[in-house]
Amino acid sequence: MNYRVTRWFFAAVMLGGLVTLLSVSGAGFAADRQPANLIVGEQSATVTHGNFHAARLYLQHDEQTLLSSGQPGDQLEYRFHLPATGFYQLYLWMPYLKAPASADIILPGASAAHRISNEIAGGWQSLGAFQGHKGQEQTLQITTVAGQFPADAVRLRYIGTRPERLQPGSKELSLGRTGRAYDASIPAFGGLPPYRFSLTSALPAGLHLDPHSGRISGTAHTAGKFRVGVEVTDQRGVSKQFRYRLIMEAATSAAYPAPTKSAALLAPPVHGAALPDLLGIVSAMDEGNWEKVNLNHFSDVWTPADLRPLKGLSNPDPSSIIGAWSSFAWDGNRGHLLIFGGGHANYSGNDVYLWNANTRLWQRASLPSEISQDEHGNYMAIDGHDAAPASAHTYDNTVFAPIADRLLVFGGAAY
Repeated sequence: MNYRVTRWFFAAVMLGGLVTLLSVSGAGFAADRQPANLIVGEQSATVTHGNFHAARLYLQHDEQTLLSSGQPGDQLEYRFHLPATGFYQLYLWMPYLKAPASADIILPGASAAHRISNEIAGGWQSLGAFQGHKGQEQTLQITTVAGQFPADAVRLRYIGTRPERLQPGSKELSLGRTGRAYDASIPAFGGLPPYRFSLTSALPAGLHLDPHSGRISGTAHTAGKFRVGVEVTDQRGVSKQFRYRLIMEAATSAAYPAPTKSAALLAPPVHGAALPDLLGIVSAMDEGNWEKVNLNHFSDVWTPADLRPLKGLSNPDPSSIIGAWSSFAWDGNRGHLLIFGGGHANYSGNDVYLWNANTRLWQRASLPSEISQDEHGNYMAIDGHDAAPASAHTYDNTVFAPIADRLLVFGGAAY
């Protein structure tokens, strides 16, 4: 994760087989109804090559998911009828998969495939847009490339009688480090995929752009901030030029060890951290601008997988501590940003993390507790509720009490 700070909003820094067939037809929609969303379940998929089997995965959409055998070339098709004439945006629901997987997708009416991977967990991944007519049967084809690729629900969002314009998506590319393998995608959307990508300005030495997938990969050798110009052309020949910002950090051999609980949370308060380095950066900034001040990533200090409590057979990572309705508190005694969260069906670990504004590094402040159930089926830390809290959505309920010198969290949706 990449956190920046604004001069006018300092808090922003404080802050990742057997297939049942069911046809979906246009007859199920009223003639005067414009479909905002049409959900097609995995029951409408039919295997055309290889083997997919029914599975239950963490964060799946339907009651079951069709999971490929893991052999390249496994193929299935979703077939559905359109309820209205016009343009549609297609999405595929991605359940959580521990191992990476990828597949080639051919949209309805398209002749060329484009590749997607399971970068999203528990959400809709955009596949692109297509055009069709009311009552017309359409086919979405999925061919596995690597790993066990999941086929869950498909969503069609009706755009209208004209396609959306080409847009850049986020103007920030993923953060990279020199000397390390880099892999990121150009986040363009709109128009009619598949796209063709071409550079209008040079990438940092060691990186290259795949013109078909829009992926930037390689190993950069030069640190700095770069403006990457890219021209995106859709299947109609419509082109737009966009500029993206790429930050490449210098490689470092320094490790970022997780501090002990006493060092991280119970260090003597200094009654107002001075933070000269951070405040110097902020004071030199132009108003309304952003500056990246973290020197490592939140994900660098996550609890290792073998030390995280399992949810069933899955092992979700701590990203939900930030992503799942969570908040943070600012320890002004030490200059630490404190985060705690997870909860509900997202993450069971009650590990605490902090961002140290003095060192500008993310640190892990504690390991998660093992999870057990009481006689009523409630999930809680094995130490008991009076010794360790259960993970929870914290909403806007995380505060730091400077006189008591304690982190305080007021409830939330517990795991």
